[in-house]
Amino acid sequence: MYATNEVLVHEQLNFIEDRVEKYKKETDLLIAEEFGLEEPKSYFMISVNDKFFPELNTSEVANMLRNELGKENIIVLLNGENPI
Repeated sequence: MYATNEVLVHEQLNFIEDRVEKYKKETDLLIAEEFGLEEPKSYFMISVNDKFFPELNTSEVANMLRNELGKENIIVLLNGENPI
């Protein structure tokens, strides 16, 4: 399982001095806001190899996550989709 990554709020971004790190963290927040998530807390990534899930394909795993976590609480990007 992959560890979660914290999504910072705008005020916290002001304290990051490294430009690259600040850009990455700001991008995380902007993606969440673009998709309508209010006050996002974290994100995680899962790699799905269909060979290991013969009963479920990638889309079905995404649907399972939406159902378990709530459609309003999750953004699912499939196959390396780039939202920006």
